Amino acid sequence: MLHSLDHSGVVRPAEQFRMAIESGEWPLGSKIPTEEKLAQMLGVGRGVVREALATLKAFGLIDSKPGRGTFVTGSPSDLVTWIVAIGSDQHDLLEASYGIDSWINYLAACRATRADVEHISGLVQQMEDVMAAGKPLDDFLKLDNAFHSALADATHNSILARLDVIMHASLEHSRRANMKNDSLLEEAIRSHHEVAQAVRDHDGERASIATRCSLRRVGRLQGIEIDVDESRDLIHEYVTARERNL
Repeated sequence: MLHSLDHSGVVRPAEQFRMAIESGEWPLGSKIPTEEKLAQMLGVGRGVVREALATLKAFGLIDSKPGRGTFVTGSPSDLVTWIVAIGSDQHDLLEASYGIDSWINYLAACRATRADVEHISGLVQQMEDVMAAGKPLDDFLKLDNAFHSALADATHNSILARLDVIMHASLEHSRRANMKNDSLLEEAIRSHHEVAQAVRDHDGERASIATRCSLRRVGRLQGIEIDVDESRDLIHEYVTARERNL
């Protein structure tokens, strides 16, 4: 049974939901409660519940059916990598993103169709509109998630698209906290522009370099150094020029 997080020692929502499936409280094929109902049951915000459900969805444990709700589609006993999306070390996650995101964005720029390009560019514009209108951070985060998903989809590689979901479910909590920091929010917006432009130009190398540059800066703003020697890489010149303008 799910327990309110007001009680000390109670496990986090993603783990509670996993246990609800594993115990049979939420059997295979069953419809789970709405985000609003789950938030009430746990005594947390809907954003926290949404992050936890994104983790389950990343591993194929649940799936949403438009107009019908969210249903249990898998069993945790089938998973051997569950720990990846639950509380991994922030340095490790950034280091993994450094390689995975740069490759995803490289392929997205190389392979994006006209429809992909329009979708990705449109999401960047929507994020700008949300910020200009002073709308809630959750509105920006939803678009940010959609932006990264669109890039992964633009690779037209189903494995990378699924891996991207897992990575961003893992980073969801820290990303939400990061976006409350003006410098990190500014970095995210700047990076989105750079990557979107590289995709429009079908310049995979520039998309990859822009991604790595941004992740290095995000790490430094959090006191985390990504231990990669890129002194002979094109990123060295790119980082130097970019940081000169910050």
